[in-house]
Amino acid sequence: RRQSLAEASAGKRAHMAGGGGSSRWGADEAKRFGTSSVSCVAAAMVTNPIDVVKTRMQIRGEANQRGAAGGARSLGFARTGLELVRNESWTALYKGLCASCLREATYSGLRLFGYDWVKNAVAGDSQVFVVKLGSGMVSGFLSAAITTPTDLVKVRMQACTGTSAADRRYPSMRAAFKEVYHTRGLFGLYDGWQPNAVRAAALTGVQVSSYDHSKMLVKRHLGYSEGMPLHFFSSVLAGLLASIATAPIDLVKTRIMRTPGLYRSSLHCAAATVRNEGFFGLYKGFFAQWIRIGPHTLTAFVVLEQLRKLVHLEPIGESRK
Repeated sequence: RRQSLAEASAGKRAHMAGGGGSSRWGADEAKRFGTSSVSCVAAAMVTNPIDVVKTRMQIRGEANQRGAAGGARSLGFARTGLELVRNESWTALYKGLCASCLREATYSGLRLFGYDWVKNAVAGDSQVFVVKLGSGMVSGFLSAAITTPTDLVKVRMQACTGTSAADRRYPSMRAAFKEVYHTRGLFGLYDGWQPNAVRAAALTGVQVSSYDHSKMLVKRHLGYSEGMPLHFFSSVLAGLLASIATAPIDLVKTRIMRTPGLYRSSLHCAAATVRNEGFFGLYKGFFAQWIRIGPHTLTAFVVLEQLRKLVHLEPIGESRK
């Protein structure tokens, strides 16, 4: 009888230990997603004014494609920002902030969390760059495809100039969601999901993998350890490479979301842009794109590394505990 009781007690302890392991795994995954979301929301709050100016630069020129005169007049980043503030006040720089934060909490939280999860599931502790690139692309594509409505509403709100009744139809994020749903239906919320998902695949694939891999190379060959200098350097490099890779895709995505029905497909939008504005029309707003993605990447990764340290998670790229 005593032996049976001992065996039962041992079985109970093993079951509790197994449950504890499962509980700890779930808590760690929640921490990874939570820290990713919070860091990206912080980055969005810092860079929203740049994002608004970038969006205005990208949609400039569309009026010409619709047959309106003067639509293609090109302004630089500073002049676009000054014109926006002069015509709409400085608060216009924070248009779409709530939608932007919602997008970052969902889309960016998922893509950073997903990169870590996919890479670990596919190759464990592998440091092969192609594995990192592929993990980022898969994570980015799926995250953007799921959360496209938040990005669409953000673009619509940031693109509104407020100078006409049509442009004042989005007084709030809730009103924007409601208006799009009532006028275009559920699938209308997914206008532009394809370029959005392709852009996210390119962005996450290049941005997160280059950050992860550059950290590994600098630590291995230059003897740096985890810390602010390493995080700063890797973030700046990742932001630059991500901007170069995604600027044309981001422009196409913005124009399709802004004016649904004007383009038959992403390729049609890109071709129309090149035909009317030249090849470098695809890079309209690139400087704004760069100075948005750069600070966004820097803020997101530096904050994320500190948050992960605070909640006792491994740094990005390190083996899971």
